[in-house]
Amino acid sequence: MSWDIFVQDLPAGITDVADIPSTFRPGPIGKHAEILAGIAAVAPDATFAEDGWGTIERDGFSIEINLSPDDPVHSFAFHVGGDAAAGDLIAEILDHLGLAALDPQAPGGVFSRDSAQTSFQHWSEYRDHALEE
Repeated sequence: MSWDIFVQDLPAGITDVADIPSTFRPGPIGKHAEILAGIAAVAPDATFAEDGWGTIERDGFSIEINLSPDDPVHSFAFHVGGDAAAGDLIAEILDHLGLAALDPQAPGGVFSRDSAQTSFQHWSEYRDHALEE
């Protein structure tokens, strides 16, 4: 079970999924090599397999990155295990790439550095409850 963040083309400046116009159609977010290079620039310890799965292992958390080999890339996802510090790294990667992401646990459903701690807390409470049952 992981905290999942979904990166895709989103309208600039939105803070809530309700702000996405009904006519908006997401486009590609970049070239595969550029996205890999952007991730590596922020997280040089990221490793990627040929199938597109990447990992970043840090003290306290790990992030799996599901990045298909398609070019151009239309979306990818971060799958987080561990603690909330992963949110800061994800925010750094997104800022560096100039991309936005959806976060189902965040208020408004859009990932932001400001809401990452709250989002992670909501997810971890859900995880803990689900594992109790």
